[in-house]
Amino acid sequence: QLKIIENKENSVLEVIGNKDISGLKIEKKDGDLIVKSTKLKLDKIYENYKEITDSSLFLSSFAKDYQEAGKKTKEEKDGKIFVKITLKNNNKYIKYKELYLDKSTGLPTKLVIKDSSNNPKIIIEYTSIEIL
Repeated sequence: QLKIIENKENSVLEVIGNKDISGLKIEKKDGDLIVKSTKLKLDKIYENYKEITDSSLFLSSFAKDYQEAGKKTKEEKDGKIFVKITLKNNNKYIKYKELYLDKSTGLPTKLVIKDSSNNPKIIIEYTSIEIL
């Protein structure tokens, strides 16, 4: 389970639950990347780290990718909206993204990231989401 908090300046991704990596926190703050974990005794700061702003795990990344996508499709079915994009990159591990939205609320319910063979690599199901 992940807890993700995003705003224009900062982003935080935290692993929660009872797994071995729970407590792992990845934070983008003022252009730096901070990785912390008390269980793993990890505390590392990467100054002027730009790649985190393109992290595929954040919804803001999907919005940016949508604007730059080579191919976009949108479908509606059974009260859900499916937005699918093909990225214009040469990354074989992240080539396609699919965002599923609840039509009545407009809130995301799932994000699927697929490789160049169209196999799912990352699936994030949103169980609770707040837009502040």
